[in-house]
Amino acid sequence: MRVLVVQNNLTFNRGDLRDVLTRFCGINSTGVFAAKDGEDALRKHAELKPMLVFLDISLPSKNALATARALRKENPSVRTIMCTASKQDPDVLKCIKFGTVDFVLTPPTPKNVRLAVKEVESDLYSEWFFERSATRIIESSAQEGDADSAGDEFYAAAPALLW
Repeated sequence: MRVLVVQNNLTFNRGDLRDVLTRFCGINSTGVFAAKDGEDALRKHAELKPMLVFLDISLPSKNALATARALRKENPSVRTIMCTASKQDPDVLKCIKFGTVDFVLTPPTPKNVRLAVKEVESDLYSEWFFERSATRIIESSAQEGDADSAGDEFYAAAPALLW
């Protein structure tokens, strides 16, 4: 999985978010990228197409909320996680309203980051499985010559696919 970490301090230090992702979350270091601000994040997201973006809530230039909105507009399936020093930050709630899936307190602990990453991986797998199953149901109905009922069959099976 490709991950983009957007923070104003790009120095790689032991214990920072990129280090935690590679050492404790099983993400290959070649799949972890960094951006220094919102504008840089949008450029790198367009180029690298990461599935997960960690956003520092206190970004310079384009703020985290505007960046999260722009990322979702460009790619609705991207998952964003906010990094903040305080759970009480009002911007966290605003970001969650606009599609941010979670937040991690800074400095990041391996446990918190690992939990957030596992949640995103589980969500991505569920989405992939659901789409794959839907495609198979529709294709099998279409091959049997009943293309009109393929969509109905999918929607009838959808609750079973989710649970």
